[in-house]
Amino acid sequence: EKCSYEAIKAAELCIAAKDLSAEYLRDASRWEEARFWIDKCCIRQNDEEFMSLSIQLIEEFMQLCHGMVVIFTWSYLERLWCVYEWACFLVFHEPHDMVICAESLYRAGTEERFLESVRRFSVEQSQCTDPEDRKVLEQKIKEYYGCCENFERFLRVSVIAIIGRCLAARGARNKTGLCNWVDLADDLGFQDLADGLRLADPAAWRQQALDEVETSNTDLQSCIKAQSDAWFADHITPILAAERRRAVQRNVFRSMLLRKNFAFASAVARGRPVVQSPHSEVRKTLSAAS
Repeated sequence: EKCSYEAIKAAELCIAAKDLSAEYLRDASRWEEARFWIDKCCIRQNDEEFMSLSIQLIEEFMQLCHGMVVIFTWSYLERLWCVYEWACFLVFHEPHDMVICAESLYRAGTEERFLESVRRFSVEQSQCTDPEDRKVLEQKIKEYYGCCENFERFLRVSVIAIIGRCLAARGARNKTGLCNWVDLADDLGFQDLADGLRLADPAAWRQQALDEVETSNTDLQSCIKAQSDAWFADHITPILAAERRRAVQRNVFRSMLLRKNFAFASAVARGRPVVQSPHSEVRKTLSAAS
């Protein structure tokens, strides 16, 4: 029986909610408590004035999110809104706060589509249904990143890095490896990133995890994830931090951080529910992008 794309996305979001509940609430059965801010659902599409205001405040929405869940397909980078929100989130948050859902579509037979989407990504070729939205987003890119080239570089580097993290973590249990993504990083001139990706060793992580499981109560996947997370934090996160500093205009970055602090303070002052994140920043919900 065929499964619709909408059903696949809903299933991926449900799985993400369960994984996040297991990680943060220590109970996957509480997945219905996870809250997602989905722009198309949370911004009234039939109210032009409200939509216009929301577009101007998109950075505040992204700042107030605890994390970001991306249902990543090979067409994701073709949509200007999607790539803008991706980059915007990573300006304010750490990459470990972004969750990629691609299990249902990423296969050896589809890998080249994902790789090609990164190779040919450009702001100019990205799709945007509303011409007025395109004008606003292109102006934001120019204001915050200086030029499209800076934005495009940051987008490509971050996509390769975060997809690399996803593949490295699951590479311990299947044959879809990182080699083609390392080659892509090399081809695009991201040598530091390529070198960092080469340091991932899923096979060794799995063997070490198997040894640990025999002598402790820890489950296999948790052991593998811990090693994958450590590799990413040590070798990839610093590269993304440097790319962020390179991409975002320095004075704008300071201004955006001030806006972030003001947004949090305003939420608290209005009595809005906020929670303390395990990563030490006060946030309140999750953004979902697909």
